[in-house]
Amino acid sequence: LHLKRGGTLVGVDPDSVYSEGIIKLLPGDMLIIYTDGIIDQEDSRRDYFGERRLVQFLKEHEELDAESVVDKLYDTLLSLGEGLIKDDMTIVVLKRNPSSVPLAEGSGRALTR
Repeated sequence: LHLKRGGTLVGVDPDSVYSEGIIKLLPGDMLIIYTDGIIDQEDSRRDYFGERRLVQFLKEHEELDAESVVDKLYDTLLSLGEGLIKDDMTIVVLKRNPSSVPLAEGSGRALTR
């Protein structure tokens, strides 16, 4: 699932206007926020890791906890770049506890533009 709305990065333009949206994270769901350095990592042939491979990676490792997802992704990207990181990388992984009780309707918010 990709968020339907997007826009200017948060904090880049102090005059940006944002609106709220709501997304419900079900038990086991992950919310991933990342910078372009993640998907722009290249191999020796200059092929990008890309968004499609990131999504595939996340599907293949959905059983991992959030910290393990970050660790495994970093190892994967480092291996892809043959030990070199091309650009700065930031990723935030939030994972809803698989055994948690679903949130009440209307709780939870996502900031969108």
